[in-house]
Amino acid sequence: MSYGVNPCHDGVEDGVIEAYRLLSTSALGHLTHTGYLPGLRALHSDTHLCGRALTAEIDSRDSRVLREALIMARPGDVLVIVDHDAVSGCEPCLACWGELRTLAACVKGLAGVVVIGAITDVQALRALSLPIFHRDISALTIPAGESRWGELNRPVSHAGVGIAPGDLIFGDDDGLFALSPARATSLLSAIQEKEAADARRRDELLARLGDSRLGSSGARE
Repeated sequence: MSYGVNPCHDGVEDGVIEAYRLLSTSALGHLTHTGYLPGLRALHSDTHLCGRALTAEIDSRDSRVLREALIMARPGDVLVIVDHDAVSGCEPCLACWGELRTLAACVKGLAGVVVIGAITDVQALRALSLPIFHRDISALTIPAGESRWGELNRPVSHAGVGIAPGDLIFGDDDGLFALSPARATSLLSAIQEKEAADARRRDELLARLGDSRLGSSGARE
């Protein structure tokens, strides 16, 4: 069976992506639950992921369409992989992403990878700087075999949340969102205002905390 390979989408504008790099998912989560991708965790601590979605669908017995995805990928893209076998609970859980593909993604300049499925080689992946979100970890990998199925750059979904090529993928240690270009743009000023208000309140509380500590220190003396 031949793979379905569709062209890239420009999607969310560069300026919007740059603005989101300065923001947090927790601020966004105060404003909306729409677009939140549950059950996915960051492989690294201090992770921040922001870029356009390049989507790939596979089943866990044939991940070779990911080679086409890496060829097509542009610097700054976020490769979003949906492994339908893993999502449907097929056993055993087979990993579709590991060290060599991560190195190739780094060479291509990807902003990160989201694997709705399993990854492997986690020690090697943690030694690399590429942001990776994943659902599972497995030592078992996909065997080479007869070509089966794969789709590149068409709308996918996770937990009822649609992810279209060109959508903004926005994640950090607190979680991961997928936002359409229009929604990412419309929410931007509100998130920026929320971040600024939180920063002012944080400074006030830190100042009060500092004064309290100074007062306690003086009392002991």
